[in-house]
Amino acid sequence: MVKIYTDTNVLRYFGIAFADSSLPEDLQDQLLLSPLSVMELFSQLGTDGAQEAFAALKAFPRVHNPKASGMLPWSDDLFRIALFNQPPGEDVITPALNNALIRALNAEKPDDLRTDAVELRGLLDASKNE
Repeated sequence: MVKIYTDTNVLRYFGIAFADSSLPEDLQDQLLLSPLSVMELFSQLGTDGAQEAFAALKAFPRVHNPKASGMLPWSDDLFRIALFNQPPGEDVITPALNNALIRALNAEKPDDLRTDAVELRGLLDASKNE
C-alpha cells in the first residue's frame, strides 16, 4: 500500500475531522509525519491559531498509529541516506517530538504549552532562515 505524507495543514484538518472519531487502523499505518511539520504544529501553539493546533495534536492517537507512527527522517539524515548512501546520525529529533507530544496529550488547554511553543517558534524560524 502507498504511504501518505501529511503536511502541517493536513494535520490541522485531521484535528477537526477526527475530533471525536478515529481513522481505521489499516489507514493509520499508511500515514507519514514530517518532523518539520510536527514542529510547525507545536510552534503554532504560540500563535492565534493555538486552539486548532492543540486540537490537531490531541487527534494524533486517533489518526496515527500510537504504537509506531511513521516519522520521516530529519532533512539532514534524509540527504545523508538518499544522496550519499551514509547511515543516519543520532536521532535526537524524534525523541524530543515524542516528549512534546506526550506533554501536549496530557495538557488540558493550549495555554499550558504556550511558553514552550513561543520558544520553539523562535528556534524554528531561525533554523528555516539558515
